[in-house]
Amino acid sequence: MKKLRLEIRQRELEREWEAARTRVTQMEDHLRMGRQSLQELREQRSHAEVDRAKNDSDRQHLRETCMSEVNAQPRT
Repeated sequence: MKKLRLEIRQRELEREWEAARTRVTQMEDHLRMGRQSLQELREQRSHAEVDRAKNDSDRQHLRETCMSEVNAQPRT
């Protein structure tokens, strides 16, 4: 009787262990996907910052060109 109860309990614990392992694997996958998304967002932000800096530089160059060539102040 005691042996049977121990075997049943062992099977229950093994099922719980497998369920816990499955949850951990799912959480690791979710975390990995989140990290990948974060990296992609960081790259997009970096590209946007570079584009903004280039646009700012181009705008400043055009402003200076207008002022020096036609002595005109561009509208902002």
